[in-house]
Amino acid sequence: MKLVSTPQFVPETPTAPRAPRPRKPRVKLRLPLWAHQMSLPLAFLSYLLLDVTLRYLYDEVGAIPASAFPPWLFSACWALVFTCAGALMKRLWRRIWFGVTFFVFAAECVVHAALYKLTGTFFSFAAMAFAGDGAKFFSFAYLNIDSAEWIWLAVCLALMVAAILLAPDRQPARRTASAPALLLVLAGLTILMAQRALYIDVTRDKLTWDAKSKESVFAESYSRIERTNDCLLVSGLYEFTFRSALSTYLPSNFISHEEHAALDDWYAAHPKKTDSPYAGALEGQNLIVILMESVDTWMVTPEYMPNLYAALQESVQFTDYYAPMYISAATFNSEFAVNTGLAAPPVGISNNAYATYSFPYSMAHLFRSAGYTANSFHVGKPDVYNRGNVHLNFGFEAYNSAKDMGVANVFRDSQLVRAHDMYTSDEPFFSFLLTYSVHGPHNGEMWGAIEPHLKDANDTIDFDAIDFPTDLDREEYKCAIAQAMETDEFIGKFMQQLRADGHDEDTTVIFLADHYAKYMTNAEFVMQLKGVTNRDLLTRVPFGIWSKKLEPQVVTTPVSITDVAPTIASLFALDVDLRYYTGSDMFSSDAGIVPFIEGHWISAATYYDGRDYYAVERVAPTPEPDAEGEENPPLLYPRPETDVVLTKRKGPPPGAQETTDAVYTRMQTAWRTLQSDYFAYLLEKQ
Repeated sequence: MKLVSTPQFVPETPTAPRAPRPRKPRVKLRLPLWAHQMSLPLAFLSYLLLDVTLRYLYDEVGAIPASAFPPWLFSACWALVFTCAGALMKRLWRRIWFGVTFFVFAAECVVHAALYKLTGTFFSFAAMAFAGDGAKFFSFAYLNIDSAEWIWLAVCLALMVAAILLAPDRQPARRTASAPALLLVLAGLTILMAQRALYIDVTRDKLTWDAKSKESVFAESYSRIERTNDCLLVSGLYEFTFRSALSTYLPSNFISHEEHAALDDWYAAHPKKTDSPYAGALEGQNLIVILMESVDTWMVTPEYMPNLYAALQESVQFTDYYAPMYISAATFNSEFAVNTGLAAPPVGISNNAYATYSFPYSMAHLFRSAGYTANSFHVGKPDVYNRGNVHLNFGFEAYNSAKDMGVANVFRDSQLVRAHDMYTSDEPFFSFLLTYSVHGPHNGEMWGAIEPHLKDANDTIDFDAIDFPTDLDREEYKCAIAQAMETDEFIGKFMQQLRADGHDEDTTVIFLADHYAKYMTNAEFVMQLKGVTNRDLLTRVPFGIWSKKLEPQVVTTPVSITDVAPTIASLFALDVDLRYYTGSDMFSSDAGIVPFIEGHWISAATYYDGRDYYAVERVAPTPEPDAEGEENPPLLYPRPETDVVLTKRKGPPPGAQETTDAVYTRMQTAWRTLQSDYFAYLLEKQ
């Protein structure tokens, strides 16, 4: 018998748990008390420099010098408010407070700098009404701001980072906290008293317009929030942000019986009749208005845009036509003014107002009342600037986008001729067309418009004759010209088709640009190209009325976007009371004053820049011989020398201050008219 041994179970010996590894003690950086005490002064200095340096970098922009007392008072008090508020918080919340507030205002400074470089005006919250649509066209090329501004931001950032890192561990004791609390209250009260001392209700109170009175200049600049540049530089970064946000999101209640009654009285006292020798000259003609995106004067040459150049030579050319940008959405700014005869208010109105308020004297309404059809055309989708609804509210029967017109490539204006049968008709018609190809940026992103003309642009541009400050300016110039050639191709095909179908006999065409070439990132280079040294004069753009009913001529009367509608109404004998337009008939004796956004203005003899008056001298265009020695027609916009020479006057010329007063009052009245939906009230009353 074999014995089998049975394996016996041997219990495992439990393993003793491992002892945890000893952790290295944290090395805590201990700073002396005085280092922690530097946190608040560093934060205050960061806030203060962020504001003050912005004002000093743009010292020449506004009517108030950076060294003036009011902006320094606002800067110091607001910096104290932010610093003391942080001093009352625990360490974590203090760090968050300092970081968030600094980031918000530093980002706003970047936006101010970029927008000023792009448009000549600083940012205001009123621009947020168009921010969503503007963002669709954003490019990092627009952040090409000066290196001095980046250095200043970096210094302020370093100070704030140090303030955050040095924040003490402990919350200040109750006794210690009383000092920042008291300073916070005192700074707040000082701000309130300064606001009360400076604010004037400019919609009702009469200002003295005495430039010798500093108090009136401070109050005027502070109170006119729509004059963004002056208001920012007298208020400082923080006070302006507060005021701009308040006026945009909590605007004053303009809609009241008293407000409408006051407007009734003003319009009753300001009747406007035209004495134009061309009144009714185009009665019964069809009308096509072509609003050309970003086509600037320096592009309109026989080499770059031969078709537009030829059409303007056959037109009534207004060579002193300006497109001031009352709002940052520059195309919509001109689009609105041309169609309604009003100036878009810089503040105090929502984007929705353009789609819902009453515009009985818009061009589309008037032409339709006269028996015309009225339609608008643009490659943009109907939701961009809410055009689909806004244009219907203007009175157009339809807004036609790229899809409606059969345009396959939105970058190519030349494809707009596919809709020729839509914007012309055998019946009387009014058509409003917007081009797109010269839209920015001019860095290759609009390749669809650039590529077909890049070789022509390279071959045509005389690069040696132009003083390019940088390689970037050279590249942008080349792209812009290539894009302008695409718009010119459309104009050539458009005019050819107009003649082919016989509409050149019964149709008037108005060519005008929406704004200057603001998408060129170096505004100083654009000034160089245009022969000007002034942001206001930079807004001069092409304008011409092409019609076989009018003899071609050059008119040097200063006119602007607000003069277009009353001029059309007069030429076509439309039934309207001209007093309700902001501008005047270009051919009448009332014309000749162009109001700019900051309260500046220009006439045939005088220019006012908000500080000083200048005598204006215009140099007449001269013929230039071609290669064969034949004399070409005069260039519309001489290059490179300026054709507008400004000479500073020692004081205002006779009547200039009255003109300044009248210009301000009229623009303010126009803005109040729209803000209060006055025309809805007027129609109901009638």
